[in-house]
Amino acid sequence: MKTLVATFLIAACAGCAGVTGQNDAQSDGSAGPTRKSADCAHASSPPEVDTLYGRWQVRIDGQPDATAELGPHPEYGGVRGRLTRPSGVAQLAGDVDDEGTLALDESEDGRTISATWTLTVQPDSCGKEFKGTWQHAGDEAKRPAVITLISRAPG
Repeated sequence: MKTLVATFLIAACAGCAGVTGQNDAQSDGSAGPTRKSADCAHASSPPEVDTLYGRWQVRIDGQPDATAELGPHPEYGGVRGRLTRPSGVAQLAGDVDDEGTLALDESEDGRTISATWTLTVQPDSCGKEFKGTWQHAGDEAKRPAVITLISRAPG
């Protein structure tokens, strides 16, 4: 009889755990809030620079969408890469400070800074989204900017 009761309790607990796990999944297949929080336990600390290596979707207010590819900077502890727009390609270089702010310099000619970026990692994004501003050199206006990770660099 004790074995039957124990078996019933184990089955009931397993069933409850399965139902909870199903509730964590969203209709789009992504993890729900409980799972996301557990997966992003490190989200309260600034992202490591190597988590920036990869391909990013870039949206700047009033401009066509673009794509950025970031990798390690060969001379400094930051990132270097390129920004591909419909109008051409620019070079990017920058780093993340202790508060999680990503600062990027953009150069259209490879010699002078043509724009600057100041972006902050978004809470609960697991380091996959940064929001902030983009400012073209010589222009006082700062435009809202968002970069969202498309895929991490292999390795």
